[in-house]
Amino acid sequence: MQGIAWTHRQRECVEFPGPQLLVSGPPGTGKTLVLLKRAVQLSHLMPHGRVLVVTFNKALAHYARDQLRLNGAEANTSAVHFHSWAFRQLRDLGLHLHVIPEPDRRLLLRQVVETLTPSGSSLLTRPLDWWRDEVDWIKGNALSAWEHYRQVERAGRGHGLQLGARQLVWAVYEGYQQQLQARGQVDYRDFALLLLRAWTPIPDAARVSHLLIDEAQDFRYAELRVLTQLPRQSLTVVADRTQKIYTTAFAWRDLGFDVRGGGRAKLLTKSYRTTRQIALLAASLRQHDPLVRPGDPDWVEAELPDREGPLPVVVAARDDRHEAELVLRLVTHLQATRPGQTLGILARTWETLHRLEPALRAQSLPYDYLREQAGAVSTPGIKLTTFHSAKGLEFGDVLLIGLSEGLFPPPFGRVLDTAEGEQEDDLLSTERRLLYVAMTRSRHALYLVAGRQPTRFLAELDPALYTRTAPELSPVAAGV
Repeated sequence: MQGIAWTHRQRECVEFPGPQLLVSGPPGTGKTLVLLKRAVQLSHLMPHGRVLVVTFNKALAHYARDQLRLNGAEANTSAVHFHSWAFRQLRDLGLHLHVIPEPDRRLLLRQVVETLTPSGSSLLTRPLDWWRDEVDWIKGNALSAWEHYRQVERAGRGHGLQLGARQLVWAVYEGYQQQLQARGQVDYRDFALLLLRAWTPIPDAARVSHLLIDEAQDFRYAELRVLTQLPRQSLTVVADRTQKIYTTAFAWRDLGFDVRGGGRAKLLTKSYRTTRQIALLAASLRQHDPLVRPGDPDWVEAELPDREGPLPVVVAARDDRHEAELVLRLVTHLQATRPGQTLGILARTWETLHRLEPALRAQSLPYDYLREQAGAVSTPGIKLTTFHSAKGLEFGDVLLIGLSEGLFPPPFGRVLDTAEGEQEDDLLSTERRLLYVAMTRSRHALYLVAGRQPTRFLAELDPALYTRTAPELSPVAAGV
């Protein structure tokens, strides 16, 4: 943040004097940097209070801590990942939690689904990821009784389930929770629910003077209900619904957060992170998202960046080996022509990134994983992370890999069960939004690498806004 020439609108956000502030805007408009600068300023204004920044992903929390330290925040200021923070709060309450590992969780959920779902039900054809996400959605919305789930609009989960299907899902949800309890375990989505039950009222030790929430659109309702109880003096929220990458929905007013009037909602529209070429290509993808159609209240028409750069490159690999060759060619080129930069290699899953490791090691190319507390975001070099974990981060150049059907979108993004009224639109919109977020992490160059069967989302990109060949890819390039 040091050396940034803040715009008038950004400075208004940093210096806003009121108790509630909502900052929104497209990627690259400086929302996270504004939030961190505001946290630094609040720490100076109130050295005896507590200033807390909360993020939804661990890599962003790690980045926020580095930036706060480098920019002179007082010792009273901290940045935390929600679930790590919630775990500590529950431990302080005397609750010693045993969190079920993700592989065990999937196995347990599969067993419950197969036990409780009748053999003739079409729900048995649902991928396990769909069941996991539905359980997460129920917990995230703090639905504690069948009657609540029966009547609720399943925003972001398709166009509805018939009554019989909902009854089966609820039976699976209750069975899963009973099995967790019998094992003496919880999953991460239980953290917020446990705090909501235990904090009656919220203990003074958990309160803070100023709370700042980054990427709030990705938090669940239950998690935001916990967080909005914390601040004594001010609450600052950064959110952009058009970057929402989890199936969640909430109304700010239901959380006691009212930004109507008084200038409490600030919109940043000018993009500074990326180039005009990348912004135009990302916008051509974004226009296919039904959430951001013109006329929608959440539609924000971003001002294009002034900075020019190379056309993004889209190529297809013949197989995994050829993809690794393409990536190595690009890495070698970028490190030779743009030394001292960060190079983000991003994929939908960690497994896709792991497959690239042998090729990087064979060429003695050092790399960092940006995962949980590991990795330094700002130091030069190759950074491996997922689309989700890259949220809120930026890199000098970006390579997006594994852009193939079956990997991205994953299987649950396909048509599920139209006979029961559910369509794929909402799930695909979330995946499309994830690609949009990943594309806009780059400050200079962007490369998209697909497989033999490119993801359907590449067909939505305007072909006039990218190139299929580039000198740096010769002689292994293959155009889409």
